[in-house]
Amino acid sequence: DMQIVWGNTTKEYAISYNHKPENIISAGSPRHDKFFRSITEPSNAGIILLATTSASGGNAEFSTTQAFEKFDKYVVEVIKIVSKLKEKKLVIKPHPKSDFFNNVTELVKKIDPTIEIIYETNLIDLINKCELVITFNNSTIVIESLILKKPTISLQIEKWAEEDDIVQMRAISSVSRLEDIDTEIKKMLYDDMYRQEILLNAEKFIDNYFTNKSMASKSIAKIIDNLS
Repeated sequence: DMQIVWGNTTKEYAISYNHKPENIISAGSPRHDKFFRSITEPSNAGIILLATTSASGGNAEFSTTQAFEKFDKYVVEVIKIVSKLKEKKLVIKPHPKSDFFNNVTELVKKIDPTIEIIYETNLIDLINKCELVITFNNSTIVIESLILKKPTISLQIEKWAEEDDIVQMRAISSVSRLEDIDTEIKKMLYDDMYRQEILLNAEKFIDNYFTNKSMASKSIAKIIDNLS
């Protein structure tokens, strides 16, 4: 009869599928309250986080040999680029699902066994330490990174990822070609005007995507209490 959504973006999406506006409540995301409460000053530690996912989202249409090859090439290219930035340190956080991180662990150790790979950590603390976050296909860590005000690059393997609202609003740097990775990493690190433009777009995206930031749990509890 009713649904509670994270914010205006999801509400508009539901309305576009003929859900009645009066039955949709924008109340925020309890899952992300702790992220909104943990925003810190920008980090100058020089840490670049590569948060890997799978090569494909699991859809048979996109789970092709080419997708897995592209994923590997992206990882190799990021490592090659960051290794030349002597004042920066690359840290890799594989997705916790075992069949996602096994392959990337083997690949990274083959390229450079000295690269730090983190399997279990407080994700908020890790993102807050970073100067730049890089991931794939607009993974969920993109939202968490933007909440924490980190410039973020998404390496796109699947075509649908290029059409997401987060890309259309230029809230992140979306990269679909191997040869563009070097330019985008350096622009996000060293081009202040470019980075600030992306971060401003990210802030607008988050404002529209979430209501009751940091207070969603209390908001939803109150709504449910009033319904009883």
